[in-house]
Amino acid sequence: MSDQAQTIERWEAPFFEQPSAVRPKPLDTTELEALAQSRGFQAGKWEGLESGRAEAEQIVSHMADLLDEMSKPYRSLDHLVTQELANLSMLIAKQIIRRELSINSDLVVDMAREALSTMSTLEGEIEISLHPSDVEMVHQLAEGNLKGKSWKLVPDPDFLPGGCRIKTPVSYVDATIEKQMEMALGGLMDSCEHDLEV
Repeated sequence: MSDQAQTIERWEAPFFEQPSAVRPKPLDTTELEALAQSRGFQAGKWEGLESGRAEAEQIVSHMADLLDEMSKPYRSLDHLVTQELANLSMLIAKQIIRRELSINSDLVVDMAREALSTMSTLEGEIEISLHPSDVEMVHQLAEGNLKGKSWKLVPDPDFLPGGCRIKTPVSYVDATIEKQMEMALGGLMDSCEHDLEV
């Protein structure tokens, strides 16, 4: 070997044992109180948030129920107003029809002709009830349309001019203005109620 002396050192495995654990310094009472207070605060905050959320959901649900209850009277009011407007419309229509029939008696003839046409094939006595002011005009019309049949006109002041009822032993036709307006009002009311439901 060479003049220089080499020194060889033997390798040794490192030491793997943990040095003894350093014990934390014990907390004094003020530090313990502060830690406990912090943990208690966090737990209380979480419980408070959950409780507040549940209470808020209850309040919102209650308010929704109140709003629904508050709207119910308005729904029934809508129905009542619709009925009253329809009734008012019918009263106005009656007045207009009365006025029109007093001015234009041709409408009476047209109604009577239509009602009589449905009866032309029937047998037995035909009884026609109508307003007294329409008797003369309908009499002329009936003579032409009901030749060879037994018929009579019955004046009834309760009818509006222009309307009539025709009876035979086997049938009945109500062509009164009142009945026609009732049917029109019924259709109008059904339509309004359907619109309210939708």
